[in-house]
Amino acid sequence: MCIICSRFHDSGRITCFFLVALIPISLLTLSACEEPVPLVKVLPDPATDPGYVGWATVGNGTFGASELDPVVVTTKNGFINAISGSKQKLVIVKGTINLGTGYFDLGSNKTIRGWHDPANPADNGVLCQGTIKISGQSNVILQNLTICDARDPNPVWDPEDGSGAWNTNYDCIAISGSTRVWVDHCEIYNTPISEAEYIGIYGSNTHYEPYYCYDGLLDITNGSNYVTVSYCNVYNNSKTCLLGSSDSSTVDSGKLKVTWHHNYFHDAGSRGPRVRFGKVHIYNNYYLDFSSAIGRGDYAEIYSEGNYFHRLNAASMRPFLVYDDTGNRGYAYDTGSMTLDCNLVTEPSNTALRPLLATAPTWTPSAYYTYTPDTFTDAGQAATWATALISQAGPREYIHVP
Repeated sequence: MCIICSRFHDSGRITCFFLVALIPISLLTLSACEEPVPLVKVLPDPATDPGYVGWATVGNGTFGASELDPVVVTTKNGFINAISGSKQKLVIVKGTINLGTGYFDLGSNKTIRGWHDPANPADNGVLCQGTIKISGQSNVILQNLTICDARDPNPVWDPEDGSGAWNTNYDCIAISGSTRVWVDHCEIYNTPISEAEYIGIYGSNTHYEPYYCYDGLLDITNGSNYVTVSYCNVYNNSKTCLLGSSDSSTVDSGKLKVTWHHNYFHDAGSRGPRVRFGKVHIYNNYYLDFSSAIGRGDYAEIYSEGNYFHRLNAASMRPFLVYDDTGNRGYAYDTGSMTLDCNLVTEPSNTALRPLLATAPTWTPSAYYTYTPDTFTDAGQAATWATALISQAGPREYIHVP
């Protein structure tokens, strides 16, 4: 029993009235007398959840809400109500929920899982147009969802950005200042809206080029830590995934420990991911027609391993790209990766940025967690592996049975 309630019992009406006068009204709620509910910790089983590997498993691990009291949501309001607060909860998204524009804040201790029924695709869990925002939270799992078509309600036209471009802020998923997050078996993409849709929203076709009303697909910033992104199908965006707030960030140093594994990145421009700061492990990902795949930025410590970079229809493809605006050179080390119709090492135009890849790693993932990478020794093995990964990336069959 909390102190407010015990004084009410022990001291009588007059004393209690005196205390009420001194205590802020905001404290006189039922929650002030509630005991915290301990979390039920059931870690994912790698045998059935092969994506549960990497930085999200370190320390207390990331377990979300397991199978606790699932809530099935089919509407925007139902989704908003279900994801708020820090109560441990499994939220199952059934069908397509159009969130409209804006941020939708996801609380701690949640598993948000998409229903996925190959026989009834209309029931598959889809969240479109809003940004799923995980800000200052912990112990969160996003799994088996299609998250697509973020919409910035107030994009700004910048005539000096190249020949003119829209500057927007909204991503499909934005992880900021959060720890122990696992994004697994999701499909994540953006689609430029048509000119007709643009005119329907804004009343004219001024600056339609085509109209972009989103930024990236998945950004991890502002000191986020212990994150794994696994078995996701990521595509159709210019600047895809960003790690690190800025070159001058004061909160990212020593954090941004992120693992990316078994993701299918394809038909996109750059940032798969683009890394600042952080010990970032990027292994067993398949990159197809990805103009600039892994970006090495300031203070980055990238350990790349067993990735497959494949140029099929793209005019060009760079597996690694150097960003080094301030001279605080990051590091990227690669072992066991293969390429098809592109060069693993492309010399940067600025000779001061050489070498592009380090000859030795600055850290090794196996010192922090256990994992077993897939290996391939020739192009045939890599192609077979990539075909299998395509079938595994993105949502899996999942039908909730009460």
